[in-house]
Amino acid sequence: VIIRPRGGDFLYSEEECDVMIRDIDMAKKLGVDGVVLGCLTAEGDVDVDKMRRLMAAAGDMSVTFHRAFDMCREPLRALKTIEELGCERILTSGQKGTAEEGISLLKELVACASLYRKSPPRGRIITCIPRGSSSLTKAISPKEGVVPPSGIPAQSSMRSAPASIAALTLSAELVHISILKSFRSISHI
Repeated sequence: VIIRPRGGDFLYSEEECDVMIRDIDMAKKLGVDGVVLGCLTAEGDVDVDKMRRLMAAAGDMSVTFHRAFDMCREPLRALKTIEELGCERILTSGQKGTAEEGISLLKELVACASLYRKSPPRGRIITCIPRGSSSLTKAISPKEGVVPPSGIPAQSSMRSAPASIAALTLSAELVHISILKSFRSISHI
């Protein structure tokens, strides 16, 4: 289940973070296996403080860092931070409009994920790419750590007034359905 207090950018206030924690608690009560979330700073880095709070709330749930990753200013540093936080997956199109356009970064992320992962029991982080990227299956396979989840909608962008960071606007209904299906299919890989 995607955890977002609103559409637009990924710069969240403390109050919005509190709402996200309550949403995670509700997801737990409903028996959801995993959540999809992500927080950034105005500078375009992973907001480690807020992410730690959300990760603590998620506990043993599977956590995927969503396409906020595509807005990070330093993707390799962000990957390391996300792995250190304990996220199991990243949804990304390689910081481009399509995963095909982002193929070089996707390959680099897969290579770096193997180096960064410190706790082998969970295995390396899985990089998930948006649906409609069928030509990528020839370039990168699930064995390499990249999987195409079903039904992830395309991105559109908005500007954050205070930070001027482009953001993704996702259709909540489609994402909720898609993410649940994706977790079921990805968990068998």
